Amino acid sequence: MVYKQEKRCCGKQKGKVTAKKKGAAYIYAKIGKKKLKCKVNVEAPKLNATKRTMNLASKYTLKLSGTKRKVSFKSSKTSVATVTSKGVITAKRVGSATITAKIKDKSYSCKVSVIDPVGSRTNPADPTKGITVDAFEGKFYFRLKSVVKGDEVINKLKAMNEWDESYNEVPAGTTPVFFTYDVKAISGFDSYPLTGYDIINFMDLYNSSCSSTISDIETQPMDSEHYRSNFEIYNGVNKEMYAVFYAPKGMTSFSNYYFKKNFDKLWVRYKF
Repeated sequence: MVYKQEKRCCGKQKGKVTAKKKGAAYIYAKIGKKKLKCKVNVEAPKLNATKRTMNLASKYTLKLSGTKRKVSFKSSKTSVATVTSKGVITAKRVGSATITAKIKDKSYSCKVSVIDPVGSRTNPADPTKGITVDAFEGKFYFRLKSVVKGDEVINKLKAMNEWDESYNEVPAGTTPVFFTYDVKAISGFDSYPLTGYDIINFMDLYNSSCSSTISDIETQPMDSEHYRSNFEIYNGVNKEMYAVFYAPKGMTSFSNYYFKKNFDKLWVRYKF
């Protein structure tokens, strides 16, 4: 028996064929005067990712290209990441898992690391560390510089001529809180200003766990241009901002969120 080879694979006298590179090739065999031909398709399967970092609850489609054969997918740890028969990976819990794509006796793997990014609903950002929001209207930055509570708030307001004993009083069952922010309009605020309501809106707050809304919190008005309701800045301006409110007794934290350009929510948790 005599074999004839092509460049994409190599045939030997014993009939063993070795794949060399991707493509199609024919193996010819001759027995006496009779000629036989066998078409061999050489594949070079490849995953679109061998490593992938995913945010909690996000999805990603793993694909094995370069093959026409049926591909099966499997996760090494379904509690961290699951995968469908079509390769759709869902991040379930923080941790690591290996997703395997298999065609017959050959396997290809992708290591998946699931993280919970800062600013997610389950891992809100800390405003005291400074936060940059790339929103529809423009990009801005803010940092909660200081928090004052209780009698110190009243003393601070008096020193600023923003408290009059004749008509100002602390609502029963509440504690006054004074937030001081550093705020900057980075870009996009040329025609319309960045306002104090863009930084914090006390009518749109959530509880500390970001799971449910809370009742409107009463605020203390001020005449200062730095006060939240009066605050306005345009592109490139950096300015201090004040917010004064009355927290119900026992409340030491709340949260809110900002919409980013991609419609994702950036969650922030305040502690006071």
